[in-house]
Amino acid sequence: MPEITTAVDESGATALVAFAESRMRPITASDTAQLGPFKVGYSASATMSGGSVDLRTPDRIRIADFQVHWSARLTLSADLPLVPDLVIGPISVSDTATATADLTVDAHLVNDSWEIVATIQGTPNIAFGAGTRKAVAVLVAAVSAIPIVGPILAGLIGLANVGQLLSAIVSPLLKGQRLPLPFALPRRVPLPKAAPTEADAFVTLDAVNVAVESSGGEDELVVTADLRP
Repeated sequence: MPEITTAVDESGATALVAFAESRMRPITASDTAQLGPFKVGYSASATMSGGSVDLRTPDRIRIADFQVHWSARLTLSADLPLVPDLVIGPISVSDTATATADLTVDAHLVNDSWEIVATIQGTPNIAFGAGTRKAVAVLVAAVSAIPIVGPILAGLIGLANVGQLLSAIVSPLLKGQRLPLPFALPRRVPLPKAAPTEADAFVTLDAVNVAVESSGGEDELVVTADLRP
């Protein structure tokens, strides 16, 4: 049976997540994606902020309506019959999207201290803002300038296609991102001394576990630990 138990409700968990977001460094990645006939090479970065936490048993955290501030440099390439070895860019785009993410939460022993870490498993919803429409305009203008076939290719680049491209860029940036919550526990805890001459004594926190549990009709993030001398 656990010998130490502590818990926070959804309001407290939202505050923990907000603190973790404020300590995040920009997430960066480089890869390729597809936009119609074009291969798109990109380098992108993103940060996240805000949102509200919905705790879900047994071990899930959902962060709803948080902001993703992202930017990317895109280079389009294609090998077309009339325009071989075509390269467009780099083109810079940026936006603030509103997203929802599902996270798991676990305890990890790091440098003799237990850390509580939430890890993004996926983003079931990302809604892009005005920057997406601007990105469409920039890409259409660049493609339209291609000799002969430009206007035809530009017709293949629409808001939906660009939205799918940006989702393919931003979602992988977030997936797997770790948010260490400000909830660290030392593995060895000193015991109070009855007299100054007493030798130092410690107890060790073992088997630290994190779970979402329902209590009195309210979900809570619960951390439990076993003690041994």
